[in-house]
Amino acid sequence: MTWRKKKGVTMLDPRANDFDLMYKQMKAIKEGKAVENPIYKNVSGRLDPPELIKFPQDSCH
Repeated sequence: MTWRKKKGVTMLDPRANDFDLMYKQMKAIKEGKAVENPIYKNVSGRLDPPELIKFPQDSCH
């Protein structure tokens, strides 16, 4: 939030999103790997420690 405020960027502005991180996470998910999801807190405008998200292995492959 501090960064956005300094830059005059709202949450709706694409520059407020980490598209590189999203790309890496989507690639990892497609490969069946766990990802660390940053947790954004609207109240404080800060990130909490990331949450590890694991995906069950597909038994068909």
